[in-house]
Amino acid sequence: MLINKVLKTSTFFIVFFIFCSNTGAQNSSKEIDSVSRLLEKNYITGDNNPGLTLKNAIVLYYLSREKKFYPGQVYSIFEEVRIYQLNGDFDAALAKINEGVDMATKQNDYNMICRILLSYHKLLLQLDHLSAAKQILNKCQEYNKLVTIKNDKLVNDIHITVAKAELLTISENFNESTKQEVVRLKKTCLFTMSKNR
Repeated sequence: MLINKVLKTSTFFIVFFIFCSNTGAQNSSKEIDSVSRLLEKNYITGDNNPGLTLKNAIVLYYLSREKKFYPGQVYSIFEEVRIYQLNGDFDAALAKINEGVDMATKQNDYNMICRILLSYHKLLLQLDHLSAAKQILNKCQEYNKLVTIKNDKLVNDIHITVAKAELLTISENFNESTKQEVVRLKKTCLFTMSKNR
């Protein structure tokens, strides 16, 4: 339960760092800023209407694409993936994951590649593709090593640590040793969060 609270908090910071650090970019507009604020508000108040969130993310995507505003576009993709996963629409989530990774790769945005791949990892776990999920998690770690902003790297580290614990929890060879490793990973995550408040 505490881990869920940590993840919700760190997800807010993911969104905050993705968008707020870039809102002053030249290609932004009042419409983009307005829609992005609506999406950010969901993280503060709790997302009670995923349908409306998806609609706003799609609006942000097209506004940002029209203005060639990469931060808004990649942020909207990240949001769409989250909602599609939540709704069990895995085909739409996979399509957006591919688009997001391609877009972030062209921008050499290792931070967003890592974060979108973390969403992909979660989707693979939902589909019970454990081997592929493990490979993607390794890729996340590789990309996170290339992230230069300390706070972004820290948030990614937390999510990677939780993802490792989730992967171990559903592994076929779950035993007492695995259980202790899961507990160690979760404690590491909580310690990292408390140390960096």
